[in-house]
Amino acid sequence: MQRETAKRRRPSLSLPILRTSRNQHRAGTLILGNLLTALGEASFGWTIVVFSLLTLLPLPPGSSLITALPLLVTTSQMVLGYPHVNLPGPLARLPRDASKL
Repeated sequence: MQRETAKRRRPSLSLPILRTSRNQHRAGTLILGNLLTALGEASFGWTIVVFSLLTLLPLPPGSSLITALPLLVTTSQMVLGYPHVNLPGPLARLPRDASKL
């Protein structure tokens, strides 16, 4: 029994975002808000990673408070039970170029 579970491959973390962005690019609807909505709960993981990387940038002391605010908002949405990450209007309408993903 353990051998069967050991042989199973763990699903790729990047595969859902690549598939979703490709499908939306073909449909002409690839914007950041649509991408996060289509990813559903997986959008929380991706945005937490991106915003966490922002806080690791070598910036002047005290700036981590500002870079941590998006992370705080994202994790708050997750705790409150949102189905996906909700970004403010201008950020949600930000077009994404699928060739750069």
